[in-house]
Amino acid sequence: MSESPQQNPYRASRPRTAGALRRADASKRPVGLLIAAVIEAWTAGYVAFTAPSTLKEFRSLFAGFGADLPGSTKALLAMPFLWIPFAVVAIGLMIWIGVRAQPTGIEQRRMQRALWIFGIAFGVSIAWAAFALYVPIFRLGAVV
Repeated sequence: MSESPQQNPYRASRPRTAGALRRADASKRPVGLLIAAVIEAWTAGYVAFTAPSTLKEFRSLFAGFGADLPGSTKALLAMPFLWIPFAVVAIGLMIWIGVRAQPTGIEQRRMQRALWIFGIAFGVSIAWAAFALYVPIFRLGAVV
């Protein structure tokens, strides 16, 4: 039972070609990547905005203890604006992913790889900062 286009008004008058199907699939915006980029950019921006005041508080806390600080803690306290480059890179990644409405498969993989690399680097930096800030507190707690 073959229906002609005149018999069924809801059916398309001409079949979709392979090129039209490829264009329909390629027009998909990488929403998942964009959401991940927005989360990373917001997190990096928030850390860059709040880190200087937070590190200032830790600096005054450690000065009140009068204890000798490890090198990693001294380095972190000396660089309160270390997080600004992370925010700039994250915002750049978000813009790159956001303006590309129809990226190729290769470009989507590059975007995904860039987000992973940034996330790992940022996560390792946050872990180092937490280690550098809390090791002196735990050492002082063990003495008391």
